[in-house]
Amino acid sequence: MGAGRRDRDPAAALAAREQLWIDYGFMLAYGAFLGLAGAAVRDLCRRRGLDRLAAAGAVALWLGPLGAAFDALENACLLLTVGGHGAPFPSLATAFATCKFALLVGAIAYLLVGLAATLGRRGGEEQPSG
Repeated sequence: MGAGRRDRDPAAALAAREQLWIDYGFMLAYGAFLGLAGAAVRDLCRRRGLDRLAAAGAVALWLGPLGAAFDALENACLLLTVGGHGAPFPSLATAFATCKFALLVGAIAYLLVGLAATLGRRGGEEQPSG
């Protein structure tokens, strides 16, 4: 075995490629879900008079779909890595994964904070703060 060359297991590479391709369907599902859930929480906050959270929802509803897009870029880099296409792709995959997780944490945090804030509100009634 020469320097820098690794033995590759073709069956493992095939399994990795299959899983990465299957993951694209999951990305579509969770990206759409988080975007729609963010829009629903934004609308609920607006109806309950939580104007700041409703305004934040205009941005937050895009965090899930953007996270899914970064996940797609990560998988593309991993597919290129499994295919043996060069050194930059594992590092790029790591960078895309970091962005993905940051965006998804933001999307989920907005959903949780928005839902928690609406628990104290009934209907469209404003409740006094404090």
